[in-house]
Amino acid sequence: MSRTLKQDYFTVAEYLAFERAAETKHEYVFGEIIAMSGASRAHNLITGNIARRLGNQLDNKPCETYSSDMRVRVTPKSYYYPDVVVVCGEPSFEDAEIDTLLNPTIAFEILSKSTEARDRGDKFFDYRALDSLSDYVLVAQDKMRVEQFVRQPNGEWALRAVSEPEGKITLASIECELKLAEIYQRDVFPPAKQLKSVGEEIASARLVNVTAATQSAASCGGGGGAAALASSKFVKAGRRAGTRLASSQFRLPFRTGSPGNTNPSAIHFTSSGRAA
Repeated sequence: MSRTLKQDYFTVAEYLAFERAAETKHEYVFGEIIAMSGASRAHNLITGNIARRLGNQLDNKPCETYSSDMRVRVTPKSYYYPDVVVVCGEPSFEDAEIDTLLNPTIAFEILSKSTEARDRGDKFFDYRALDSLSDYVLVAQDKMRVEQFVRQPNGEWALRAVSEPEGKITLASIECELKLAEIYQRDVFPPAKQLKSVGEEIASARLVNVTAATQSAASCGGGGGAAALASSKFVKAGRRAGTRLASSQFRLPFRTGSPGNTNPSAIHFTSSGRAA
């Protein structure tokens, strides 16, 4: 979660001076200073799992892994704190403070309800301007799902989404792999909502109709015979309605690119951010 400080405009110099004296973290986007709030248990577990696994694999390699507190200058007017960031080769920093990285190789963002739109939108748009960045990885914290955007030789970005417990992502630019079971180790997802089947929905609707009809007939003084007749009519009507409902309203669309599509083809993004 984040909030914007109330002032029309801050310069980069004002932001850096303010940030280096602040007790909490803030991001900077085109003149606005955005305060960052604390993270959830799941967010912290996932961040730690990714940073630890990558750190172990990158041991004795010319790479460094930072989590949460390394500020990255993504554009001259945007500064972010990725949840995990890896730099391979000689790290480059903005000034002698050595607290603002200029050349990240891979950036991870852990999604939340309050940040997901921004992580997918403005942040990804800005990150694509970094020539050093090879991978941008979005990790859900309320379900097992990882989306990896990989820069292609022609400058476009290819998406690979993984959601199977036995699945993994390959970070070719740093010669590492991350299994989803490792990313989500010790994470506990919220219980999934139980959805009723079509048959259960129809049966429930019939019961409501029968009950309403019985009560209506009884209140009108029709006696048991009238109530039984009304119930019988509603049951028959419910059956007919249920047949129509089952045959027409539960035909789900299936098309290329829909969430239910099993086609493993990658989605490609051009440098302008449009899906190809």
